[in-house]
Amino acid sequence: MTRGPRAGAPRHVLVVASQCDSQQYLKDLDTVAGELYEVLTDPALGACQESPVAGAELVRSGRAGRDTVDTAVRAAIHAAGRQHAVLVLAFVGHGQSPEGSNRLYYLAEATGEEDAAGSVDVNSLVTAAANQDGIAGVVLLLDTCQAAAGLPGLDALVGGYAKGRTRVTALAAAPAQQSAFELDFGRTLTRLIRHGFPGEGEVVPLRAYREALMSELSDQDAAWLDYDGSVTADEGLWLAHNARGPRWTAGLELGELGACDLRAALDSWPGGGLSGAAVTEPLRALRDRAAADPGRGAPRVREVADALLVVADTERALFDWAGSALTTYVIQRAVAALNAGQQGGREPFHPPPELAGRELLRHLLEFTALHAPRLHGRNVRHAAASALAPCLIALAHACGLDCADARADRWAEAAGALPALGDARRQLAAWHGDRRISLIVSLHAARVDWPDSISVWLRDGDGCSHGEVFECVPSQAGVEAVLPEILYWAEDRLPPGARLLQVDVVVPAALLPAWRPEEAEAGLYRLGVDRTVTLRWADRLFVPRHLRGINDRAREQLEKAENQVPVDGEAPVDWLDAEATREPKRLKELCRDGGFNRAIGIGHRPADLVELVQLLLPYTPVLLWPGDESGPAARTQVALGRHWAGLPGKFTAAYLARLRAAAGRPAAGPPEAVTPGAGPPDTGAPAAGPLGSEGSAAGPSGAEVTVHETVHEDDFASLAGVRSAWHDLPWLDVCGWFGRSGGHTETTSTRSVR
Repeated sequence: MTRGPRAGAPRHVLVVASQCDSQQYLKDLDTVAGELYEVLTDPALGACQESPVAGAELVRSGRAGRDTVDTAVRAAIHAAGRQHAVLVLAFVGHGQSPEGSNRLYYLAEATGEEDAAGSVDVNSLVTAAANQDGIAGVVLLLDTCQAAAGLPGLDALVGGYAKGRTRVTALAAAPAQQSAFELDFGRTLTRLIRHGFPGEGEVVPLRAYREALMSELSDQDAAWLDYDGSVTADEGLWLAHNARGPRWTAGLELGELGACDLRAALDSWPGGGLSGAAVTEPLRALRDRAAADPGRGAPRVREVADALLVVADTERALFDWAGSALTTYVIQRAVAALNAGQQGGREPFHPPPELAGRELLRHLLEFTALHAPRLHGRNVRHAAASALAPCLIALAHACGLDCADARADRWAEAAGALPALGDARRQLAAWHGDRRISLIVSLHAARVDWPDSISVWLRDGDGCSHGEVFECVPSQAGVEAVLPEILYWAEDRLPPGARLLQVDVVVPAALLPAWRPEEAEAGLYRLGVDRTVTLRWADRLFVPRHLRGINDRAREQLEKAENQVPVDGEAPVDWLDAEATREPKRLKELCRDGGFNRAIGIGHRPADLVELVQLLLPYTPVLLWPGDESGPAARTQVALGRHWAGLPGKFTAAYLARLRAAAGRPAAGPPEAVTPGAGPPDTGAPAAGPLGSEGSAAGPSGAEVTVHETVHEDDFASLAGVRSAWHDLPWLDVCGWFGRSGGHTETTSTRSVR
C-alpha cells in the first residue's frame, strides 16, 4: 500500500520526447509528451514541478539531440539530489535494445540505426539517478519499444554509491524484446491519471496503473518494477494523486488503513452523499448520521467509524499514559511480541517498513481494530476494544510501564473491554514468566580453544541456580556430544509447565567466529530448532582483572543509547570497512579514546578476524561480523535496520532458514523462538518477547529484482549472513550476579559424560 503525500519530499519531473530521423516518424509525439507533462505537473494529480534545469522544455519538444538529452537528464538528477526531491523521469519515443541485452538505448534526433554511441544510455542514467546523493527516489516511465530493457537490475540498485538504499519504481511500455505501438502507453497512462481509481487511496502506485494498462493494451505488455531499499524515507513512491480518491482533512486523523476502509464504506453508501468527495465531517458526526440511516451501506459506515473512534480513544490513552516513551523502536518491539502471541487465527501484523512514530502506532491500532473478530453478538466498538487490549498492554510493557496501572482500567471500562484487558494482563504475565528462564552453557574453562569441561546453570531473571559441570573431550565434536545430556539435565529442573526456549552460549573470544552452536545436533534436532541460541562473550561473565569495569561501561553505553534510536529505523551500528581495520594499533587507539558508543559492525571478513574480534569485544556490548567470506552486503545492513527490534532472536530463525533452503526444504523458521533479554543495545526496556511470525519464517531471498514484483520485506534471509556477540542490559544483570556470587550455587557438582 502506498502512503499518502502529506509532508512528503518535493517532486521534480523531466519528460524526454524526441523524434529520431532514422526511425519512423511518431505522429503526435509532442502532444502525447505534453499531455503527460501536464498531468504530472498538475498540483491535484502528479504534484510535480518541472525540473529546474536548462533545456527541460527543449527535450520534450520532439527535437533534441543525444547530448542535449543526456546533459538535461544528468542536470535533473543533480537538482533532485540537491533539493532532496523525487525525480519523475519519462522517456517517450523510439528505443532499441540489442538482442539478448539488458540495456535500453533511447534514440534522439540524429541517432542512427544500431548506433549505441549516438544513443542515450537509459540504464546508465537511471543507475546514476538511483544512487545520487540526496535524491528521494526515482519514478521512471518508459514509452518506447523494448522498454523493459531499461529497468535497472539488482546490481545497479544495491551495488552503487548509495549502498543499496536506492528507491526506484518504474513502468515500461513493453518487455525487453517487444515493440510498443502508436504511443498507446503514454496516451492511456495520461488518461488513467486523469480518471483516477476508486478505492485505491489518496495516491496511486504504479502497480495499479500497470494492471489497468495490461487490461487495456492488448498488443503490448506493460512491465513494472518496485524497489525500496531506504530505511529513512517518509513515504512510499507514487506516480499521481488519485483523482477519485479520498481527500481527508487533518481533523479526521486517520491512518492509511482507516482512510481506505472508510472510503470503501462511503462508496457503498449512496444515501451518504460523500462518495468520491472530500470528507470534512467529524468522524463521530459521520458515525451518528450513518447510524440514523436505515439505507443500504449505512451500517458498514457506522461499523468502520465505530472501530476508528475506538482507535482514536486508544491512541489518546496511550500517549497520555506513556508520553515520550512511546518511540518507534518501542512500537516495533511490541509488534514483535504481538505477532508471536497471535491466537484464534488472527492475521499477523507486518507494517510497511517506512512507517515510524505515530503513523506506525496508528497503523497498528487501525489494523487491529478493523480486523477484530465479531464474537457472541458483540458490537463493533466492544469487539475492536477487546482486540486492542493486548496492543495496549504490549505497548505499555515495552515502554517499561506498570501494566496494572489504573489508567488502563479506565480506558477498558469506557470501551467495554475490561474482561479482555484482564486476559491480556494474564497472558503477558504467563508469557514473560516463562521466558525468564533460560539455560546458560559456558565454555569459559577453555585454556587454548575448546574446553575439557562445560559449566551450566539455569538462569531465572538476573540470577542462576542448579550449577553443574559436565566433562567433555576438548574439541568441537566433544563439546557438541555433551549437549543432549545438558538439555535433559536442564529440562528435568524446569519449574512445572515451563519450557526451555532460550540458550545462552558463553564462548571465549577465539571461538566466537568459528562456532555455530545453533547448528549443533542436540538429540533429535539441532540446538536452535526449538529455542533461540545467543552467543555471549565469556569475559563479560567472568571478567578478568585487566578488563575490570567493562560491564559498567557497557551499561552506560546501553542506557545512553536508549533514546537515540533514529525514528527511521536505521540500526545503531558503527560499521568498520577494510580501511578502518587495516591498522589494528590505530583502531585500538580509537577504541581507547571512546570513539565507539554503539554497536560495532565489521563490514568485511579479514584474515585476522579472530584478532579483530578480540580487540573490539571489550569496547561494545554488541559486536557484529560477517558469517561468510562475502561479508554483509548493503541489503544486509538495511535488513538489520528493519529487523533490529527483534534481534538477536531473529538471527537463529534466519540461520536455520538458510540451512533449510540449502537443503532444498521450505525456509520455514522454528515453531517458536524468543527475543532474549531486553533486546538490542539501545534500550533498557523489558523484553519484546519472541520473534513472532515475522521472524519465524524467512521470506524470499530477494536475490533478483524482477518486474511485476515489489521488493520490501524480502531481506529477512540476509540476516543469516551476520554473526553476533550480544550483551543487553538483562545479560549484564546476570554478569553482575556472577560477579557477586562467583558463579557458585548450592548444588554445584561435576558429571563425566564421554
